[in-house]
Amino acid sequence: TQSSLKNKWTKFILENDEKETNQDEGESPTAKAKEFVYLLEPPNVAASIISPSCMIVFTGGAGLGQFPHIAYNEFLSNVSTRLNAVVFAVPYQVGLDHFTLAKTTGDLLRRAIIQYQDDNNGMNGKNAIPTYAVAHSLGAKLQTIYMAATNQYYDGVGFMSFNNFGFASTIGMARSFATEFRKNKNNGSIFDGGPEQEMMVNTILNFAEAAVGAIGVEFTPNPQDTERLIELKYKSSTANYCEKTRLFVFDDDSLDNSFNFYNKCDPNGDNLSVSWLSGTHLTPVYFKFDLNEIVEDVGIPNEMASQAVGGFQGASFGNKDELSGLVDEVCNWIVGKPPANRPPSNWGAAEKDNGDGGQQQGPPKSLSGGIVDAETVDE
Repeated sequence: TQSSLKNKWTKFILENDEKETNQDEGESPTAKAKEFVYLLEPPNVAASIISPSCMIVFTGGAGLGQFPHIAYNEFLSNVSTRLNAVVFAVPYQVGLDHFTLAKTTGDLLRRAIIQYQDDNNGMNGKNAIPTYAVAHSLGAKLQTIYMAATNQYYDGVGFMSFNNFGFASTIGMARSFATEFRKNKNNGSIFDGGPEQEMMVNTILNFAEAAVGAIGVEFTPNPQDTERLIELKYKSSTANYCEKTRLFVFDDDSLDNSFNFYNKCDPNGDNLSVSWLSGTHLTPVYFKFDLNEIVEDVGIPNEMASQAVGGFQGASFGNKDELSGLVDEVCNWIVGKPPANRPPSNWGAAEKDNGDGGQQQGPPKSLSGGIVDAETVDE
């Protein structure tokens, strides 16, 4: 049974922030779009049977982070159920200004924590439950920036596949994702594309990389400034972030900058801990589309829906076994257990300090693993 059948995401509408209550004269209170984060409560908490054990705030990676309740549903739902934890996931659209993205996403999560505690009597002040910040890829960079600037208190910080690439290399990441999808086209992938599509994608990405290199487009902060921020602010924070941080690193992830984060934050290895896991950069991402679940929600007969989509029954993205290993490790970290496996002695040997977040320039190597499986039934 999929965890999505048990846990349901809802939009947690945020009340107006006191800092932003002053509106322009004549502006309608409904003129401003309602701000929200996605809320996931484990079944027993949603039914008011028991109180949650902890709260987790989550920020996803670039692109995927716009729909965290879909892309990271399986990961977050399993963690939530295992720990009886309330989860807040903040959606965001990608952009070049990571300072603004960090402030926006960080403030939304901060307000969600406060509002949820206020809405549930006895969950604030001395009775406040532990709160953990968890993030993936670019989301980890955004949370790093926000925490370094605000000293926002968390009982623990977990970063999966910390990413601090420059903008040109990020375009190379898109090439890796496209390559991985094309690998599966002979397996009945719903992401099938022919030679013409492959040529078009490569042409567009080659042009984009050349254009970006010529005009000097870059994120703010850039990789070097982000590393300085980690070394000067995050490391020395009064919130003791380094000793609370766990890095989750995958053995087949060429898009990861965790080694440089580790060196800047805890060069002597005295505080920050690292979990070494089997997987790729996309291991935290797993979702499964099941036609039976979809039609049940909308009230359409299964047979009618199946005929309408040509016998298509569902599709999955990700590696379930690797995801299970990640869920185990994250849950064990939150309950206070040490890493099950630590990085090998040559960890980071391939990373070169060339001014791009500690990684080699150019497109990353392709991701591995069976990413997409589609299921059909005979007519």
